[in-house]
Order: sequence, then C-alpha cells, then structure tokens
Amino acid sequence: MVRRIPLQKFAFAGMLGLFVGCSNAIPPAPETNGEKPAFEIGGQAIPEIPLEAFAKNDVGEIPAPVTEVLPKGDDEAACTERGNQFFGKNEYDAAVREYSLALKFRSNPKTFYNRGVAYTALNQLDKAVADYTRAIELDSKDASPYINRGIVLHRVGKTAQGIKDLDKAFELDPADPNIPLNRGLLYLGIELFDKAIADFDLSISINNSFAEAFLNRGYAHHRKNDFEAALKDFDQAVKLDTTNPLAFANRGNTHTKLGNLDRALVDLDRAIELEPYNPHHLNNRGSLHGKKNDHAKAAADFTKAIEMAGDFASAYRNRGNALLQLDRKDDARADFLRAQELEPEAVEGIPEEYRKKRS
Repeated sequence: MVRRIPLQKFAFAGMLGLFVGCSNAIPPAPETNGEKPAFEIGGQAIPEIPLEAFAKNDVGEIPAPVTEVLPKGDDEAACTERGNQFFGKNEYDAAVREYSLALKFRSNPKTFYNRGVAYTALNQLDKAVADYTRAIELDSKDASPYINRGIVLHRVGKTAQGIKDLDKAFELDPADPNIPLNRGLLYLGIELFDKAIADFDLSISINNSFAEAFLNRGYAHHRKNDFEAALKDFDQAVKLDTTNPLAFANRGNTHTKLGNLDRALVDLDRAIELEPYNPHHLNNRGSLHGKKNDHAKAAADFTKAIEMAGDFASAYRNRGNALLQLDRKDDARADFLRAQELEPEAVEGIPEEYRKKRS
C-alpha cells in the first residue's frame, strides 16, 4: 500500500500572500490611498507562500483502514498491515513501530516508503529523507519516493535538490499531472514565477480539468502583477471546484487589485462561508471593508481574526487603522503597539506617531 504525501500538508498552493497565500509567507505589501490608512489585503490566506495549506494538491491518497480489527501475528505481512491501519488512524508513532518490525523480516522498498511518510507526518524529516532514499535504492523505477523526498527536501531548505527529485519523478511518470504541479510549487517557493507557470501549464496540458493547477497558476500570475491573467485562472479554478475556499479568496483579492470591490466582497463572503475559521479570510475581508470606507465592519472582521489567531500582527495593524478612522485613538495605539511586539520590523502601514521609537 503505497502512499504519497498530500501536498496540502507540506507546501503552498494558492492563496495570495499579502494580499493573500501554506506558514512561511510573502511579506505584506500594504497599500495606501492618499490619507487613508494602509490596510493590508492578505497576510496569508493560503499560506503566504508557505508550507502548509492551500489547495487540495495531493500527490496521492492515504487510504483509510479497511477494518477496525488489527491483524494478529508477528510476520512481515501482519506488521505491515498493522502499520497501514495505524497510519490510517493518524497514529503515526505506532505505524513507525510496526513498519520497523516488518523491515526486520525484509528490506521492502514500499515499507521504507510508508515509514518515510509516517516520519514526514511526525515532522521527523531527516528520518523521512533517509527512508525515501532507501526506497529509491531498492526500487529506482518508482516515482513516488522521488516525489515525497523532493517535497521534504524543499521543507528543509534544499529546494534545488527537491526540484531534481521531481525532475526524476516526471521522467519516470510523465503522465502524472501532480508531478509538474508540485515542481511548480517548489519554483514558487523560490520566486521563479515563469518556471512555476511553465510547470502549471504542463500540468494543465496533461489534465485540463485540474483545478489546483489553475489555482496555483493564477497565484503565480498574481505574484507577477498580471492580475487579468490571474483572474482568468481563478475563474476556471472556481468553475472546476466550487467548494475550494482558496479559489474564492484569491479571486476576491484579485478583484480587489482590479478595483472590482463589490465582486471581491462576494468572493470573500463565499470563502468565509466555506472556511469560517480561517483568520486570513476575515483579515482580507476587513481590508476590503476598509477600502469601501466601512470601518466599523472592517474593525469587526479584524477583531474576529484576532480572536482566532492572537498573534496575527497584520490583523492588529489593520484594526489599528480602522479604529483611527472611527476616532478611537487609544485603542488604535494599543493595536499598533501589539503589532510591533509581534513583528518589530513591519512598520509600514503604521502612522509615524504610533511607531515605537528605536533605541
């Protein structure tokens, strides 16, 4: 039973970073309009190009356990099946234990691979890389361990090596649209947008109904400030998958960039309906309310975002600006101070008189 890492757990996928974006992030790019406050659209809605979030960019499925009854016995097959069932129940330590017992009987590449996936789920990435490497040594014709090792290498900062693994995976399995998708995501992580777009193009050429490829290509276009191209891709992503909040959130943010504020609000409302506990969606909608000069609604959305994520500096900065517009200067000052405690270097969007003096 071979498992590939679901990319959504370990990489980025389609929200626009600070203006929206998977935990690492694209730095915010606050916007100003005359004397109006600099509301930040985004901060992160998909990760802010990160590693952990976004669309359903799976490179495979992890099947659920077939039965609740664990097989008995101490042979390789029984240990392997128990490992699979523990994995299916998210009991990764137990899965590692059983796969390790199975490997005492035989060096099976698929068991090394599965244990690598379990180690990845436990964030024991060095052990995961070692197991994927051993699986490759035993069976160099299987694309799956190259895919997962490539993703994990990216997570530990070895993106160039990760891309080489995905190159090899695609050489072995050129009919799999997930492979160029994942490679494109790695290129996004190092801001090589044209290469990322080329890979998303390739993914779409293999499967022209692949919503995640359109979503991520739209993200790359947006990062290049090609908002019209981004909007077309997000339209197609929404058409192909009407249940993905990231597609609506990203399209809403793109409408904001294009000045289509009413359309943006419809999309952000829908993103929140689909994913009501994502503070980034609320932060983005609050920013949009601010652009529409509805500062009371803006402050309310920023407050909800802060209640969900108490360390969300962008939401504090944004709420501070909204409160200034509502003539609540003391409350605004408190928010600006909190934002600077959380992100001391991020002072854009904070009025000069509310910035901490540097020693």
